[in-house]
Amino acid sequence: MRETNHHFSRIAHKYRDLRTIDLALLSIIKKKLENLTEIEAADVGCGAGRYDLILFQYLRERLSLNCIDCNGDMLNELMKYST
Repeated sequence: MRETNHHFSRIAHKYRDLRTIDLALLSIIKKKLENLTEIEAADVGCGAGRYDLILFQYLRERLSLNCIDCNGDMLNELMKYST
């Protein structure tokens, strides 16, 4: 676990650029959530938040999201990305 955490700490600053967004998955998520008026969710293993900002842009004030990741550097990147 320590090696994995160290690996993600090393690449946290460029992780969003290394990974692509699965548009098919995003489309499925949007379709499943489109008729809900209030959404409370958790993104466990959120990493640098690749999907989180996109979901916030789509769902706006309907979404209350808790982002959880065991790597603090990834969470720091998420904070930079989302503000």
